[in-house]
Amino acid sequence: MYQAFRGITPSLFHYAPETCAWCRGLGLVDGGCCPTCSGPGHVLASQPGLQCSACNGTGRAPGAPYSMITARCVACAGSGWLARNQG
Repeated sequence: MYQAFRGITPSLFHYAPETCAWCRGLGLVDGGCCPTCSGPGHVLASQPGLQCSACNGTGRAPGAPYSMITARCVACAGSGWLARNQG
């Protein structure tokens, strides 16, 4: 109640790790650190997880073949997950 009175909105979402779509949970891409998750193989996603509808959760730009060289999806930045306010 105190937070609401002071104008602070409590977070309505819970976040949990979800598998990074770009590196498929490995944390590595072509022998280097994954540019999407920075190495742990997971990204934090609001729960319940909302899979990116632009790339169908692959992290690749729509229509791109599976390859680590292809462009990452601009909607989810390659993670395969959307923030709840993007849905």
